[in-house]
Amino acid sequence: LLGKYDLTPRISSTFGFYYQHSDNQAFNSGGIVSPDFLEQSVDLSLTLRYSVTRVLGIQAGYSHTQIISDLAGRDYSRNRYFGGLNLAF
Repeated sequence: LLGKYDLTPRISSTFGFYYQHSDNQAFNSGGIVSPDFLEQSVDLSLTLRYSVTRVLGIQAGYSHTQIISDLAGRDYSRNRYFGGLNLAF
């Protein structure tokens, strides 16, 4: 799911949401064994952009990723913040 909303003529926002559910089956081949496990992935993002000119913008955002797994050691959570200049042509 991705959405964009113009807050003002110069300020725009983008929101993203991603979800994935994986049902992984057991694998056994050549001595390599992998058990059954379920895994869910969620990714959220929010970006704001200020248009300085028609092609140049200043952009800042936040992203959160989380993996939830039945398999030990595969869970993690990550937060990212970013900013910079954006050229659109």
